[in-house]
Amino acid sequence: MAPKEVAFVSGHRRNDLIGDKNDDSDDDLDINAPNASKEVALVSNKSISDKSSKDMVLVEDRTVINMSNRELSHNEISILSKGMNFAPTQSKIPTKELTTATEYGIKDLAIGEANVIRWDMLRILKKAKMSKSNILHKEKVALSELKSDDSIIILPADKGRSTVVMNKEQYIEKMSNLIMEDKTYRPLKRDLTTSLENKLGKTIKELKEQNKLNKKQATQLTPRNSLSPRLYGLPKVHKKDIPLRPIVSSINSPSYNLPGILQTY
Repeated sequence: MAPKEVAFVSGHRRNDLIGDKNDDSDDDLDINAPNASKEVALVSNKSISDKSSKDMVLVEDRTVINMSNRELSHNEISILSKGMNFAPTQSKIPTKELTTATEYGIKDLAIGEANVIRWDMLRILKKAKMSKSNILHKEKVALSELKSDDSIIILPADKGRSTVVMNKEQYIEKMSNLIMEDKTYRPLKRDLTTSLENKLGKTIKELKEQNKLNKKQATQLTPRNSLSPRLYGLPKVHKKDIPLRPIVSSINSPSYNLPGILQTY
């Protein structure tokens, strides 16, 4: 089905988009209001803080906010408006990825049980057929062009369902200022990831020897090839000057698997 038509609306004030400049509340844009259920805003080719920005775009029920110097095409707006959680159908069956995920999932099973699952996976892959694409060809091209542009970064907004396009330099500058100016953070002399991984592995081994963890639990909890937690920022589009909210991702960090088993105690 073809995407909905894009309509341009002129004359909106800056405060209609990001709130009154004197309002320091943490309220989000009310894009779910009855008179705006199908309306979202896009500031075209100018900084969101530029009061002279007049053009806004209504695209389905997602907000696309362009803070970058890149001029977004109609097709780029269309694909971005689908939101950060939208998953385009793949051009081919991801056999390698599915096989890898299956092997990881059955690594603790008995050989016979694991082989049954392997044969089932092989049978499914042989019969699998590609689904019809859920985006237009021109949207695929637009998505590829956005991915290849190293000067921009595309992020979800801190609140709401907005998709934000920023200059990468601006994003790096905002994140650097956040780290340097906030007393919450301090530099480390070295990366502690390996040290934490070894300490946690030693503790898990001791708990297994004390029969406080069984073999399966110890295997699942023991960290391997851990990554350092990663800090990134989400733009607060409802705030003046669009600050970034710091988020720490602990995926694949040494302690990543601990919460799951701790909840059982």
